Order: sequence, then structure tokens, then C-alpha cells
Amino acid sequence: MNETYKLIGGLVSLAVMDEEKFDTVERWFADPEIAFELTNTYRSLMTKSAAEFFGARLKGGEHLFSIHDTATGRFIGMEWVFHIDQVNRNAAVGICIGEKDFRGKGYGTDAMNLLLDYAFNALNLHSVHLWAVDSNERAINSYEKCGFSYAGRRRDAVTILGKTFDFVYMDILDREFKGKSFLKGFYND
Repeated sequence: MNETYKLIGGLVSLAVMDEEKFDTVERWFADPEIAFELTNTYRSLMTKSAAEFFGARLKGGEHLFSIHDTATGRFIGMEWVFHIDQVNRNAAVGICIGEKDFRGKGYGTDAMNLLLDYAFNALNLHSVHLWAVDSNERAINSYEKCGFSYAGRRRDAVTILGKTFDFVYMDILDREFKGKSFLKGFYND
């Protein structure tokens, strides 16, 4: 499929997610390593297909993007903005780099910076938050590079394969976002 990219960064480009990619997403979520990192989402998917789970979110007003390697166009992951509260101008975000050979190389950080740019400058949000399993140091380091700060911790919040882990909550405000904006002025001027 020929993609129409909505946001283009240094390493990645984002396109609006389409249902043709849900089979690939389902394959990624069957990987135990990814399932571990996406605990809440994965548990929801265990009773539904990726097409049902994310298709409902697309229809429900959530913003889902496919992540592509800018150099090759390869579909490498997805990210989304959800639980959008336009009154209080906040939302949650999630990300998954599904292709293992693109992890730990800056692709997730670049993708998250594009998503934050979209959240703050296109959706006019004031605050964006996320959570991660505390042992997912690669993700937490990436979020810190994007400007997220620790907002709290839920102790023993999730049990995976008989072991409990904490959830780390992180957030970022619009004034704290230091990433290069590709949208500033485009949406808000």
C-alpha cells in the first residue's frame, strides 16, 4: 500500500493507521516480549482480535498512527492518542515498535516526539501522560528523552507470569515539550 505520511521526522514517518495493518499488529502482540511491555493493551487483545480492538478505537475518536522507517517506508510500529479529554486538554498516549530490529535505535523516541507535536499543536492538549512497566528501562529512557517526567508509581500493579511489577506513570506539559515542531503554526495560527 502506498502511504500518505501525515508527519515526517528524522527517522520515522507517521501515517493514519488503516485496518490492513492489523494482522501485522496482531503478530507483534503475540510476541511475549511485546506483550509484557504492553500489559494492559495485551490483556484487552486476548479476548479480541487486533482488528476488533483497534478498529473500535478508530471509530471511537482515538488517533492511531502507523510508524514507518522514513528511509525504506517499512511499517515498524504504531502509536496512539487515547482517553482524550478536550475540556481539561489532556490525553494518554501509547507506542509499540513491533519490529525488533528497530528497537533501541532512536525510532521510538523520534515517533513519540512526532506524536507529542501532534498532541500539543494539532489537538491543542495541555498535558499528555503514559505508563510503563517499571522494568521497561528502554521505554522509560526514551520517554525521558522526549521530556516526560515521573508523575507517580503504582506498586505491584501488574502480575506477569507470576511476578509482580510496578507501573511508572509519566507526564509532560505542552510548555515542557522541547521536540522540534513540524506543526506549530500549521494548526494553531
